[in-house]
Amino acid sequence: MPNLPQGPHRRFNRALHQLHLAAGRPSLSAISQVCVYQRSAISTAMSSTVIPSWTVVDALVTALVELAPIALDRDEHIKDLHQLWMAAASHQHGDLQDEDPQDDDLDASATSPLGRAMAHADPLLTVKQVAARLGVETARVKWMLLRHELPYYQVSKRIKKVAESAVDDYLRRRDLGA
Repeated sequence: MPNLPQGPHRRFNRALHQLHLAAGRPSLSAISQVCVYQRSAISTAMSSTVIPSWTVVDALVTALVELAPIALDRDEHIKDLHQLWMAAASHQHGDLQDEDPQDDDLDASATSPLGRAMAHADPLLTVKQVAARLGVETARVKWMLLRHELPYYQVSKRIKKVAESAVDDYLRRRDLGA
């Protein structure tokens, strides 16, 4: 378990480790055989000081529940961990929402316009909206799109193509040493 200060991130991480314990402390190899993510992504989710993406957490919870020697309620663990994850992600990136009141439409809380829309519909979102929803930078969302880590969000094909093009340009410049 990483050394985290008191707060929402520590509570989230502790709950994730408690679920791991309840599942019989399966190895990273065992988890990766059941989970769609590799050992490194699972290790990072369990031990990093950075909050993992929800898609990784969701897959990890599903794998741990499946590997548990006793019956565990997946929906209950998903609900509990999602609440803790939201609190941790909001706390870690809360300063982004306080900087500009004009960005209130990007707030993904249940009372915000975006939060209500996402709760009742499956809208096409911009990369910026997905970044705000997940509490990460837009560059991270572009990488997540390329690695297909965003199954819960529909992003228009045009936006995805722009993201792929930007990443291709970056990789080309990096490889050329520019």
